[in-house]
Amino acid sequence: MLEVHSLGKEINDFFASQASVSRQQCDEVARSIAGDPIEPTVIQGSFSYTVTAGATPPRIVQFRAQSSLLDMEILALARDVHPDTVPAVTFYGTLSDGGAKPLHVYVMEKVSGIVYIEEKCCDESTAEARAEANARRFVTIRDFAKYDFVTGEPIQSSANLG
Repeated sequence: MLEVHSLGKEINDFFASQASVSRQQCDEVARSIAGDPIEPTVIQGSFSYTVTAGATPPRIVQFRAQSSLLDMEILALARDVHPDTVPAVTFYGTLSDGGAKPLHVYVMEKVSGIVYIEEKCCDESTAEARAEANARRFVTIRDFAKYDFVTGEPIQSSANLG
């Protein structure tokens, strides 16, 4: 059977291609910021390593590649607009062993709810239902891509977003 998702492989691939530091170094930094336990999140990004750290309250500690920095001004604006759903984010600096691939460390509140990618919008027990669910997700993502969250206006672009 084809393996679709392997958390260990995703994490190993990230550190092999994106980071000049080790997973163990990142876990130690997360532990020093938020405490034990340290647990990788189920969904990992291609350009980040993300863990849940600490017990009360748990926090998200994310180590991001240089090519995928968070825009702190946009995050602050989003939090001002949606304080109940957008977590507070703090930039904790850069982690590097002197190599060319430093990681930028961000810490945020762990908000309750379901991660969008894990949300099931409908019954997905058949191929037809899965196709319908994927089409709905695509529409949502496309619509987000067309919206300027700063101005509140649709983005006018020559790019074909569907």
